[in-house]
Amino acid sequence: MTSTADLRAQAVQLAGSLDADRMTGEQAAAALDDLAVADRALAGTVMFLGLRVARTDAWRGQGFQSAADWLAAKVGVSVREAHRLLGTARKADRLPKTKDAMRRGDLSPDQADAVAGAASVDPSSEDDLLDTAANDTHKKLQEEAARRRAAATDSADREGRIRSQRSIRRFTDADGAFNLHWRGPAVDGARLEAMLRPHEEQAFRTGRRSAVRDTFENRSYDAMMALLGIAPSSSPPSSAAPTSQEAADPSGANGGSDPAASPSSTAKVPGGNNVKVIVRIDHDALVRGHTMAGETCDIVGVGPISVAASRELMRDAFLAAVITKGRDVVNVAHLGRGLNAHQRTAVEAMGLRCSNIACNRTIAIQIDHRVPYAQDPVTALANQDPLCPECHRRKTHHGYHLEPGSGPRRFLRRDPQAQASKDEAGEARGPTRIEQPTLC
Repeated sequence: MTSTADLRAQAVQLAGSLDADRMTGEQAAAALDDLAVADRALAGTVMFLGLRVARTDAWRGQGFQSAADWLAAKVGVSVREAHRLLGTARKADRLPKTKDAMRRGDLSPDQADAVAGAASVDPSSEDDLLDTAANDTHKKLQEEAARRRAAATDSADREGRIRSQRSIRRFTDADGAFNLHWRGPAVDGARLEAMLRPHEEQAFRTGRRSAVRDTFENRSYDAMMALLGIAPSSSPPSSAAPTSQEAADPSGANGGSDPAASPSSTAKVPGGNNVKVIVRIDHDALVRGHTMAGETCDIVGVGPISVAASRELMRDAFLAAVITKGRDVVNVAHLGRGLNAHQRTAVEAMGLRCSNIACNRTIAIQIDHRVPYAQDPVTALANQDPLCPECHRRKTHHGYHLEPGSGPRRFLRRDPQAQASKDEAGEARGPTRIEQPTLC
């Protein structure tokens, strides 16, 4: 059997002999696939070896204050990260399937942390989470793990613990940029989102009028500054908060800028408080007053909340509740081109993300008719796929398509020769009219 010392020598020799600049793109991709699996397998092994060292106190006598300090020095990570690695290994050690997946190189340390964290409190979720890790994005895995973990724990206790640990951390990074880390209950985050979104819309409209192509993160920053009544220091005079003279003369007759054009102005922002926050909740959990393993109670795009918090939010005008035993919005169809209100809420409740399973985008999502509206002038949810603008463009103009099914799935490119053969044979170019679902 190859010793770890031999493996170390072979790995160092291989790394030194590989020259990426001399490889073709295909060769580099294949080599990366192989080394990525090896890297994940070795990372998992390092975690379990570190756990063994911690349990046997083999780290003592070397000048370290804890096993995490020792592991951090050996692996070259922060002490906080070392604590997380040891915690993940401790949980995974009691989950045979997760442990085997780590040894095979199927799970990275981050993926193992998400799976083990949820499966340790809800063992029935282990298989589903392993499948999500293998077939979906890391972001989706984290969301699903958080949902399963929240459903299996006492939500009131969890929210109480988070509230007791609420914090805002301020620090300056290596670039000299100011950073703010805000941590608190998800229900508070929902209320903050509802206050921010109108200002984000105002920032978008202002940028569009000025032909400024800011990112969504840029606009969110400006929206937060506007919410706090602070003009960003880098803003030009036209987008800064109005001076006292400008506020006294909003018409601009004395040469002042229009305060309504500024995201930081005190003028009423578009939409006011007309912001929709979607809470998904199982009917049984709503009646019972708390969730059980496998049940859902969360805010779409924010995270899990307690049933008590969802009831509290139901008093707010900006809430849209999706209850699993309520109206069956999934089967609603109508003859208009766009989604109606019930359909839009149903799509958003499923998590508004690009249907390309390899795409993480959740911003500026467009709803695509799987069968073109010109061929089938009915808007049914069974025929709708959320797509980001780039994937929508590739599907419409560059021959890409989603594989059959629903939800996130693979985004494939049609074979031009096969399509040409079908066209020459006179076969149908696209799918036929879809069958409408039956309403119960």
